[in-house]
Amino acid sequence: MDTLLTFYFEYILKWSSRLPVPMCYKILLKTGHWFRNWKIYSAATGFQGVLYHAEENLKTLLNISPTMAKNILHQFLAFESRYVLENNWLKTKNEKNIKNAFNQAAIEQLKIHLQNRQAIICTMHSANLFLMGALLHIIGHHITFMLAIIPEAIPNGANPLHQNGIRMIMEWKEWQSLVPANMQAARQAISNGASLILASDTPGYNQKGVLVTLFGQRFWVPVGAAKLAQEFQLPLFVAIPWAKDVTSRYDLVIQEIDTSGTLQDVMAQVFQVAEQAILKNPSCWMGWLCLHLMADVSE
Repeated sequence: MDTLLTFYFEYILKWSSRLPVPMCYKILLKTGHWFRNWKIYSAATGFQGVLYHAEENLKTLLNISPTMAKNILHQFLAFESRYVLENNWLKTKNEKNIKNAFNQAAIEQLKIHLQNRQAIICTMHSANLFLMGALLHIIGHHITFMLAIIPEAIPNGANPLHQNGIRMIMEWKEWQSLVPANMQAARQAISNGASLILASDTPGYNQKGVLVTLFGQRFWVPVGAAKLAQEFQLPLFVAIPWAKDVTSRYDLVIQEIDTSGTLQDVMAQVFQVAEQAILKNPSCWMGWLCLHLMADVSE
């Protein structure tokens, strides 16, 4: 199955990426969810069977039927394939297709809200968040993207999705400023005058972050975005890309956050905006795969 998925990612979708937007996306309508065995597929999480966890998260948090949850996940996998297709543009700095992947109104939103101001931009693992970071760079905003890791090589045992993403990052970093996920690197980038974009829907912060409410339940999230905005007295924006279907251009939810409260207050606002963005098309959001790892289990 991995062999077929690798061929699909590295040959079929690479060929499709050479077509103009949105024609290049048409192949995803029928094939975007192919070549995944739900029992062993690990997506971007590293553990097998994650799609079953995602199905449970969808059913519980959105109060929907198993059929609806599976439909959302089939569309999610198509968006995952779209991410792979678009990675080819990040590798080669295809500015035309990167910009064309977004509705013009979304691009104007970014320009109007940021107005060339240095800022902290908090996003989620929705649609192709990396493409949005590249878009900011291309339209002239001094931006640095924070990633969990900046790989130097493909590790042994990486699945086809990980391999594709790592190859993309290794080439993307040649033209886009990227920093690893630590406060020292973030502070240095900000001190150098860059805006910083980072995703806050990340597991691993149980008892270390703050609790926020999402879809009526409590989850642990990191506080880096709020802390940096307060420390450097910078505006904090939530900016989340989404598309109404897998062949549509990306739209954007963007909103400035009041940073005058506690770190928990600030992050609670961030995730209120995130919930609104996710509900526009739940199949765009990768968080369904790992929400159970972020849940507050103290009660």
